[in-house]
Amino acid sequence: MSKCLVKRWLPAVTCAAWMASAGIAHAQLQLIGTYYRADRDFPEYYRFWHEDANDEQEQADPANAARKDVLGASVHVFVKNTGTQPATVTDALLAGISLKDSLAFSDQRKTGKRFASIYFAGLPKERLQRLIDAGEPVWWKVDPVQIAPGGCGEVIVRLRQAPKGQSLLLTLVTGAGRIDAEVPVRPTAPRVAGISFGPDLTEVFLYFRHPTRGQAPARVFMDGVDVTGSCTIRSDSRLNLTPVVLRLAEPLEKASFHAFSAAYDDGSTAAAGTRVFCDEFRYGMFGGMPGKAEQPEIGRRYIDDLVSHNLNLQMAQIGSPAIQKYFLSAAGKQHMDRHGFKVVLSDPGKFGITDPYALYVHDEPDCGDYKVNNLPEDKKIGSMARYCIERGYAFREAAPDVPQILNLDMTYKPRNWQTYGQIPDFFTVDPYYQARQRAAWQKHPERIELYKKATYVLAVGEVANSAGEPKPLHVILYANRHIQKESGEVFRYPTPPEKRIEVYYAIAAGAKELSYWWYTPTQPAYGVGAASLDKPDPQAQALWREIGLLGAELRTAGPILRTSCPIELPIEASENVWVRCLARGHDTLLVLAVNDQYTNTDKGTDITPVRNASVTVPLPRWMQRPQAFEITPAGTKTLTVRTSRSGLALPLGTLDVTRMIVITTDAKLRAKLQGYYAAKLQANTTKLMKEP
Repeated sequence: MSKCLVKRWLPAVTCAAWMASAGIAHAQLQLIGTYYRADRDFPEYYRFWHEDANDEQEQADPANAARKDVLGASVHVFVKNTGTQPATVTDALLAGISLKDSLAFSDQRKTGKRFASIYFAGLPKERLQRLIDAGEPVWWKVDPVQIAPGGCGEVIVRLRQAPKGQSLLLTLVTGAGRIDAEVPVRPTAPRVAGISFGPDLTEVFLYFRHPTRGQAPARVFMDGVDVTGSCTIRSDSRLNLTPVVLRLAEPLEKASFHAFSAAYDDGSTAAAGTRVFCDEFRYGMFGGMPGKAEQPEIGRRYIDDLVSHNLNLQMAQIGSPAIQKYFLSAAGKQHMDRHGFKVVLSDPGKFGITDPYALYVHDEPDCGDYKVNNLPEDKKIGSMARYCIERGYAFREAAPDVPQILNLDMTYKPRNWQTYGQIPDFFTVDPYYQARQRAAWQKHPERIELYKKATYVLAVGEVANSAGEPKPLHVILYANRHIQKESGEVFRYPTPPEKRIEVYYAIAAGAKELSYWWYTPTQPAYGVGAASLDKPDPQAQALWREIGLLGAELRTAGPILRTSCPIELPIEASENVWVRCLARGHDTLLVLAVNDQYTNTDKGTDITPVRNASVTVPLPRWMQRPQAFEITPAGTKTLTVRTSRSGLALPLGTLDVTRMIVITTDAKLRAKLQGYYAAKLQANTTKLMKEP
């Protein structure tokens, strides 16, 4: 069989299509590009990455396996099917060694889970060392498994550490032969920071970051085709983000896979692949209202309770037989459909639901990694990745149009998020801040100062968003009072201002959707559903009301949040005002302001309003004469602003906890958001605001 050797791509000034002029067709598959994606380091958050045996959702790490000075990477190879029949990639060879064979499953099992590693393959010492020198592969994946005629696919190889040498050779084994791709190792390459899609799937929001601020792509490519002429590209020499809006003549197909790239005049490139999904902002809950299967009315009461608090998504952990039976019923399906309420399933077709929002491929495989035997601590993370990937393949075959989510916990931080982030369609994390607080107050008093603020949520969100980008991030937040089964010791519910600040930190980090764990009032996690018991818990009631009010804000801002990306702006703010911004395309900024004058303790939250607060936003050069308005639980609200030499001045008056402000040149945006609020959220929120 012949081979073709293809370098990554020609410089942007000479190529006519994204990597296509450098690609050479081999039977059906054509190599259209490669990309080396190094992990980003976050030294400012090192202080949070401790591991403790017996703490909730956390395991011991005696060998400090998640060393902060060792960063990994992933290698991405993009191919296009130029033939008339479906094509497949059946194996990938790294340094000439089969990953299909060398990432071998162990014969050990833990409750049905399977572990895979190059250290289980029984490789000769020389071959094992070659793989280690090539970066020590942890997993590999192809998406889609079967590449349709005219379609694109991506092969990803996760590396535990940076490889030796300045390039890697990755060989794809296809149904028609082999294709070699040389992948330059460039740790400081530009990145695709975000890809999202407009509601009619004819608009693509692309966000690029170049190591040099203000560098804009010279060319933009989709599936090997130069689409620069269909793009609006905006840049600013002061900023670290370049938004690009691609407008297509025909809508993309839901769940179809596409590869996007930017080529720069300095010869560098950024590339990423993703599937096409678009929905409203999803706001969910785990668990449910207790009840027996013969009590379907409890299932309806539960859905009504969620909907009345502006939630629109049931997560995979469903709390009782009553709710499960209700989901199976025709009446239940009709009731949920009327409210636009969706469900995340743990298996395709569960509860007879044929149109789930997403499939939950696995929960917390990093905790499973901890339990693998016969591996050193610093080699365990990622052991369950191949199992998760193969489970995802099976889910894709059963439900090809449904996005897949994978939730990571807190074991081997931060390597866990970096290791698994590129596997699912939607990456999910659960930074349970109150669990960290409880551990500090009850077991580790030396950490009390560390957890007096909710910065932990921001830290996990930013690292996880970086690990999974450009795909969407889902953040799960804690909504329980913890009751220790043995001692009966209780740690409080999250307070309303505390949870509000957590939510703002999560979306500032880049979260595109949120959920809460959990509703069910049981031990040890006594959920927020205690607000709906015959004798409601007052703390749970206060938290449940705040979750509903936050839902009104988030879902109203949903069209911005779902298509935005974090952007660094040199903002001026009053003392004790924390501010971050998100950019939506080139017409909108979302400003998130948080009162930083707060302290959380084991008793609750102490927060002092900031008087005469103000924020001045230096507008990107692509935004001229914008308008501004605020998003509140009561809908949109006019905000009087003024232009200064430093930018757009936003007078906030008294900042109690948070403020969400929209700056936009889209004259129709406010009416659109307010219309959605009035139709979907206003009636529920009006009732919530009347509650004490």
